[in-house]
Amino acid sequence: MRCLRICKLGLQNPINGKANRESVGTNLFSIGAFHSSNGAVVRDLAERINRRGRAAFALLETWELAEPDDDMNGRNGYVVLTEKGRATTERTDFERIRVRGLLREEMLHPRLRGQIYGYFAADDLGTAVFEAFKIVEIEVRAAGGYDEKQYGKELMARAFAPEGRW
Repeated sequence: MRCLRICKLGLQNPINGKANRESVGTNLFSIGAFHSSNGAVVRDLAERINRRGRAAFALLETWELAEPDDDMNGRNGYVVLTEKGRATTERTDFERIRVRGLLREEMLHPRLRGQIYGYFAADDLGTAVFEAFKIVEIEVRAAGGYDEKQYGKELMARAFAPEGRW
């Protein structure tokens, strides 16, 4: 996630503390490079990098790691890190965010959508799993005709045993 690194470096910039999603490639080259004998090649490369940079910044915004700056700066392409973005520093954070983005709410059973998916999306995985297991337990209990006193491991063992009512 080079764009996150660019944002982090931008925050360290004492002049503005921002990164611009529109000019990632342009900022990599000196003004002289654009006017050199290879200027056309440099401009083409900078534009290709700019396109990729815009796509990468869009992902950072989707993942709530970056957001447009306030007022005129944001309208001109300047992006700042969110609190979540400033806290994200390790490669594993990116992988976790990427993997979490693979599961879309519409892929889940309707009973797991909404609040439970919200826990998952907010990286509150313990609560998401706990709440999902509660839903599964309720569904198993109802499908098997078990009473509310039966729950957890014992309920599942009984329901899914060869002679169970599932």
